[in-house]
This record gives sequence, C-alpha cells and structure tokens, in this order.
Amino acid sequence: MRTACVLLCISMLLSGCMYADPSGVLYVRTAAREGSGWVVRIEAESMLVVTAYHVVADPNGVLLPRVRVGTAIGTEVEGLVVADDRLGDVAVIRCPRLPGARVLSMTEARRGQKAWLHGWHWFEAAGPDTPIVYTGHIVSARWTREYAARPNMRYVAFNGGCYPGCSGGPVLDSADRVIGMASRFSPMMFGMPAETAVLCVPTDVIWKCLEGVR
Repeated sequence: MRTACVLLCISMLLSGCMYADPSGVLYVRTAAREGSGWVVRIEAESMLVVTAYHVVADPNGVLLPRVRVGTAIGTEVEGLVVADDRLGDVAVIRCPRLPGARVLSMTEARRGQKAWLHGWHWFEAAGPDTPIVYTGHIVSARWTREYAARPNMRYVAFNGGCYPGCSGGPVLDSADRVIGMASRFSPMMFGMPAETAVLCVPTDVIWKCLEGVR
C-alpha cells in the first residue's frame, strides 16, 4: 500500500492533478466495479447522482441497479439506478441525501477551454482513496469515435488524463459547471498518449437521460 501511495503521488505531480473539493465528487461502487459520480439534483429526502453506465454494470454490460454511493467523509448509502443510457454511457442514481453534497449545474463544452476532471482513485484492497482533479483542456467538443456497440458516438475530448476509478466523474469549467463526464480513454486522439486522452459524455446526452426522471 505504501508503494502504491508513493507511485500515486509521483503520478499526480507529473500529471498536474491535485486534491478535489470533496463536496463536488462522490464515489459509486457495485459488486463488480467502482467509479465516480456527482449530484445533479437534491430533493426533500433524496438526491440524484449521475455516473457512467459502465460503472453500474457487470463486465458483460448488464445493469446492476443497486449501488453504494459515498463521500470523502466516510458516509455511504445505498442507491438505486432510476434511468440509464447504455449506448451513451450514462446512469442516474437516486439515493438518500448525503451531508455536504452540492449540486453541479451543466453547460456545453467549448473547444480550447481549460477544464478540470474530478474523480476518485481506487486501491483494489482498500477501496476509495481520495477525490482528486486533473487539469487539462477541451481539445474537441465534437469528437467522434467508432466502437462496435457505439457507432458514430460523439464525445467531448479532454487531454488532462485520469486514473482508474474516475469514470463517471464530472469535467468542470472555470465556473464549476459540468461540461462533460469521464467515459473512457481514447487509444489515439490528436497524437496524444492514451493515458492523457479522455473521452467524455457531452452534457446534452446526460440531459436526455434525465428527462424521464421524476
């Protein structure tokens, strides 16, 4: 564990990432996977959390509707997936309100703007470690990639990198608004190494998934 922590610190220094505001990013876990999420709506006794579909699915892509959602202060609750878009890689979770959590608003990404990807680092044996943030730029607001299950999918392309566990984490602009959500690494994007090229779900895809949630 100590070696992993040292390597993580070195990676953070080299990539320009830093510790994130813990109220703006949550962790999400199932029996199969772990990832990140963020609050899009707070209700009287509950809240809606957005994450990536693949975070709440098994390795075969089958939805695992019951999940755990937690914060940096150690509070964890059970949540239920109430909406999903498998092709768009979006899932919406309803769970009890968590202390200190704050709502993040959304807007469209713009090519060239500076951005910050918030997410969790996970250690396999110890679980979630800490929320951190990667700094980079939006290199494309309409990047199209061909995948077997997702032909002609449009993404927001971010060049700041991320770490396993950041899937589902929000990409924020300078006004703390969500402009995308971490989905996957890209094997090739504008000549950048794969570990820094991150494809993010655009906010219009997230809004569409939220439309049917009451």
